[in-house]
Amino acid sequence: MWTISALVAASIRHFLLREVVRDHNEMEELVLTDREGEGVVVVEKQGLREWRKARESEVMDEEERGRTVVPCVRMRMRHEPRLGATLVVVRAVKDEAQIEREADMEDAGLALKAFGSGVYGDAVRELIKVRSYLLEMNSF
Repeated sequence: MWTISALVAASIRHFLLREVVRDHNEMEELVLTDREGEGVVVVEKQGLREWRKARESEVMDEEERGRTVVPCVRMRMRHEPRLGATLVVVRAVKDEAQIEREADMEDAGLALKAFGSGVYGDAVRELIKVRSYLLEMNSF
C-alpha cells in the first residue's frame, strides 16, 4: 500500500514543482528535501530543460482534454534489513526501451548525489549493492 502512496506523492510533487520550474528560468538545478530530511528530490540541468520543453507541449494537451497529465514514473526500491534502511528512487520514465542495467545505474547515481556524504550517503552505498525491486506506474 505504501508503494502506491509513494508513487502518488511523487506524481503530486512533480505536478507542483513543474510550476516552480516554469516560473524560474534562471534555475539550473533543483534540490528539494522534506521536513524530516529523509526524502530528497533532485532535478539536474538537463532534467529542468526537458521539463520546460515538455511543459510547452503538455499545456495544449491538457487544455484539449481538460485534465492534467500525470507522468509515467518508475519506482526502484531497495531494502537492507541489517541496516534497517530502505531506499526508494522515483523518476519519470524517459525511454521505455532503456536497458534495465543502465536505468539501475542512473538511479544509483542519482541517490548517491542526493544523499551525498555522511550517514545517509553510507547507507545509500550499502543499499545500491542489494537487489532492487521495480514498479512502474503509467499515466492515467
